[in-house]
Amino acid sequence: MKKLIWMLIFGAIILGAHAQKTSNFKIGVEFGQGSVEGDYSNKWNIRQDAGASLYDHGLLSSRVTYAQSDFFYFGIKPQVSLWNNRVNLYSGLRFTMFNSNLGDKNSNNFFYFRTTNPDAVEFYKISLIKEKTGYLSLPLEISYNIFHRNILTPNTTFSFYGKAGAEIGLSILNKRNVDFVSATMQSHENEVLGSVEKPNKLYGTFYGALGGQLTIENGMQFNVEGIIPSQILTKNHSSIIEPDTFSGVQLSVQFPLSMFIKNN
Repeated sequence: MKKLIWMLIFGAIILGAHAQKTSNFKIGVEFGQGSVEGDYSNKWNIRQDAGASLYDHGLLSSRVTYAQSDFFYFGIKPQVSLWNNRVNLYSGLRFTMFNSNLGDKNSNNFFYFRTTNPDAVEFYKISLIKEKTGYLSLPLEISYNIFHRNILTPNTTFSFYGKAGAEIGLSILNKRNVDFVSATMQSHENEVLGSVEKPNKLYGTFYGALGGQLTIENGMQFNVEGIIPSQILTKNHSSIIEPDTFSGVQLSVQFPLSMFIKNN
């Protein structure tokens, strides 16, 4: 993980230094969303495992129906183009929010949570445990245009590319809530949440993507890409789910620096 941190910092410095010497510099914005695949975390002291049917002969089931996690992010995205725009380097600053749920937020199901009382075995009936975790991260990406063609006009092109990226970040937000079946039990929320440690403050990923890019006459670029199943490198990323892979979609728009700087 330390090697990844230094690689990202060094790459961002190189990108910024090169951008000062080239006209092929752009700055843009990105938006993305997706989901995390993985197993239900066993950190929570729940009587029954996830994955049971929603109903038993029409009655409410007292089982966790699923553990689910999705995310969205947005960021600022500087870009440097090399080798006649065949290779592109990206860095920037990104904010990512993970929303995770333990239980079924779309039904009346519940599950039993064991207390840590040493004198007796007691259970809370819980319908949902929610967790929001926000990370501020530094990404570093490289893409290669597999092919590009002129369309409509000589100065309008479409490109298909592959991308590899990595990022490292820190948690700046963590919020967890418990929805009890009985509202009168809500005063015990801190007891339930205090039994499980919060997620790791450090966040790192390695990912790949395939995408399409439309470049119009003034040099603006519009990108749509699909994030292929990729890896979250840090441990204890979530208290709800043990992540295996994540995937999603990203949209970005890049603006040539010349649009903001007047040439003398």
